[in-house]
Amino acid sequence: MNGGKASKKIPHSNNFDYKSIAIWSATGFFLGDTTFYNDVKVLDPSCKFENGKVSGPDWKWHYSPRNISFNNTVDKFSEIFENLILKDIENKRMILPLSGGLDSRTLAAALVERKNINTISYEFKNGINETKYAKDIASLLKWKFYEFKIHQGYLWDNIEELALINQYQVEFTHSRQMAVIDKIKKYGDLLLTGHWGDVLFDSPKINDNASLEQQAYFVIKSIAKPGGIELASELWRYWELKGDFKDYLFIRIKELLEKIDISSPKSKIRAFKSLHWAPRWANPNINVFKNRIDI
Repeated sequence: MNGGKASKKIPHSNNFDYKSIAIWSATGFFLGDTTFYNDVKVLDPSCKFENGKVSGPDWKWHYSPRNISFNNTVDKFSEIFENLILKDIENKRMILPLSGGLDSRTLAAALVERKNINTISYEFKNGINETKYAKDIASLLKWKFYEFKIHQGYLWDNIEELALINQYQVEFTHSRQMAVIDKIKKYGDLLLTGHWGDVLFDSPKINDNASLEQQAYFVIKSIAKPGGIELASELWRYWELKGDFKDYLFIRIKELLEKIDISSPKSKIRAFKSLHWAPRWANPNINVFKNRIDI
């Protein structure tokens, strides 16, 4: 948003939001609705911008445990998940990136009976052999499989375009899809990709009775990059901002956690990651795929 208008790329002043830039330097992404500029904001998840006003959110994360068996839970998840996917893929050639991880394996399980699928996988040269597991899955399900190697220095040829795609909203030196997107787009009309399953189905290793302060420290430890807090602290001092960066980051995280009306520390942290980490860190680089192909 800017001056009552909203668009993907908007004009801005040089009124920098130094505090938020410090957080970006520490974590690799922004929190809440902040950006590099005080006069540029983004919409929070499930919010809308209409007639110059922000409305929403339309729904909120909640913690409402039910007495339901594991098998019934899995069956219900499968029903919802498969219905969401299958309704939009009729008569389309699909590209399914496979890594062997939780998200791509779950998508593959939902598409077992489908034939119009090309699978792809890519890995860093001399890195983890991800394509091996992807190839095994594709072979088992009798899908065509294409693999790619990502070489050192691949990003230098694409870094300016990547910056335009994600608008610098996230630290993007790991956006390896930039190395392969032009090669894989020819294999289908629709790309199916998933992420965040490891967060949604994980149980954070924090005590069930953890205080809000303990939860805030846990979140900071989870999202801070190696050396990030040190860098942000140096910038904080250079910009002569009041107080201490570590204290500001703690207060900011604590405030965001307080807004989540969930009593369970584990579920509150999962909700925090999904409200802030997913849309501000994971989602911006999905635009790499959307820039070339339907997703």
